Amino acid sequence: MGSTSEGPGLTSSNAEPEEPSGPAAALERELYWAGPPVPDAATSGFVVADSDISQRWYELENTLLWEYTQRYPAGEDTLQVGGRFKRGIKRALFRLIRPLTRRYDRVGADIARLGFQSAQREAGHARELDALHADLELLTEEVRALRGRVWPPTAESAQPLQPVGEVVVRLDPAAAEDLRRLPWAWDDASVDSIVAIDVFSHLQGIDVPRWLDECWRILKPGGLLLMRLPAWNNPVSYRDPTNDRVFHEDTFSYWDPDHELHTLFGRHYFEGSSRWWKVRRVFRELDDLRFDLEKRA
Repeated sequence: MGSTSEGPGLTSSNAEPEEPSGPAAALERELYWAGPPVPDAATSGFVVADSDISQRWYELENTLLWEYTQRYPAGEDTLQVGGRFKRGIKRALFRLIRPLTRRYDRVGADIARLGFQSAQREAGHARELDALHADLELLTEEVRALRGRVWPPTAESAQPLQPVGEVVVRLDPAAAEDLRRLPWAWDDASVDSIVAIDVFSHLQGIDVPRWLDECWRILKPGGLLLMRLPAWNNPVSYRDPTNDRVFHEDTFSYWDPDHELHTLFGRHYFEGSSRWWKVRRVFRELDDLRFDLEKRA
């Protein structure tokens, strides 16, 4: 075994000692047991224990190394009690077997050194694990915040819509084919509200401004347009092959003069149009988006 692990004040090493063999091994063992157990103070470094168990291993190593240099082990009460003749016999026997006990003091010190190195390494791993846990908690919070921005929680479930006004047009997804033919059959400013749940996303071939203007045309001033449309961050939105497009929470803000998106780059986003809306409410419904728009006169 190597001699780099003995003595107080030595810095720890993570390298595993190699077991020598052959004639060199015998010579090394001779030198090992003949060498001083406690290194010279000038060559000793200061060891900082990284944990309580490291400190106990370090103290055990130094105690055993110190006892190695003693004639009798410190605090050995067995050698102190009894009559003079009896104490003499015990001490004589102990001196006779002292080379063997001294050898095991040294072996025990080497074991304590290995324990100290293992405890130091374990303490270092524990610090790294604590740092990883802290990073994981921070990353988890960031992911939760990002998910909250990208996929807001459902605010309301699907509830039956109460009639809004006396003349309510309830559009059906099955009527998408008829809605592609413009203008629609309703007269200008003839209805109080339009309810379109999962309808306008299926109007393939008609862009949003055209059917939105048509809704504006048939609504009375202050009339409501209530819609549910597929959300851009709902995977199911892309599963339905009949969906013409998906929608964002701010899709209709471009038609709201009170919203910053209404005027972009110093001009109206839809120049030439005068059919504006007020976005009264946008919320999640069954992971899709519900929009409540009010016609501005």
